[in-house]
Amino acid sequence: MLTEESGAVLRREREVPLRKEPKKEVTSRSGSGRGERKGKAAAAELPESLQPAFEALRAWRAEQAREQGSRHM
Repeated sequence: MLTEESGAVLRREREVPLRKEPKKEVTSRSGSGRGERKGKAAAAELPESLQPAFEALRAWRAEQAREQGSRHM
């Protein structure tokens, strides 16, 4: 959002300090793909009767992501 004071910043007449995000700890990941742990944890929370639908949805979403990824290359 631009304000009356934005002009001075845009003309480099006024400097605005930016905050620095703290560095996040990098952890090593084991497993074959992104979201594998998250997906397994989510599936574990579902009732057993819904797990086949969850897995089918996961497979469909992965396929959609692969198709979209190949289109954008």
